[in-house]
Amino acid sequence: MTQSVKSCWTCEFQKIGGPTFLGVCTYFSTVGKPNKDIPPNLVDVGCKYWKQRLAKAEGSEEEE
Repeated sequence: MTQSVKSCWTCEFQKIGGPTFLGVCTYFSTVGKPNKDIPPNLVDVGCKYWKQRLAKAEGSEEEE
């Protein structure tokens, strides 16, 4: 399966962590709701809340 340009992997709201390898969507916390686990059927295609991930500075560590 090819990765969509607007997949969760390229989204600003995706945060690695939680109970699955796919991570957590943090969009919902921006509107006052709990974050949600990213479901396997959406991780490669994304959703309507997709926002381009900002490039990290070279040498910076990933947020944990």
